[in-house]
Amino acid sequence: MTKDVNSVLSSLVLIESEIKTYLAALRNGASTVLELARITNLSRQGVYTAIEQLAQRGLMSTIQRGKKQYYMAEEPEKLIAYAERRKMEMQEQI
Repeated sequence: MTKDVNSVLSSLVLIESEIKTYLAALRNGASTVLELARITNLSRQGVYTAIEQLAQRGLMSTIQRGKKQYYMAEEPEKLIAYAERRKMEMQEQI
């Protein structure tokens, strides 16, 4: 499944840091930026940037637990919905 999700993410013109962050959050569930940075070998700033871009696309969400903020990947179904929106946008441009 990860291979399928990875290919869909690549086809959606996501950059490598966004793909790594999404897949790490998908596998590990709700995670802090520090945890995601450790898992992906990205800087914290790189993870923050990736999360911001993914959230704008509706592929990541944030939850608050106590004083900590956790980030979660949306389910792959949302990824498919995003792909469909992108397809429609591209068709309209053509």
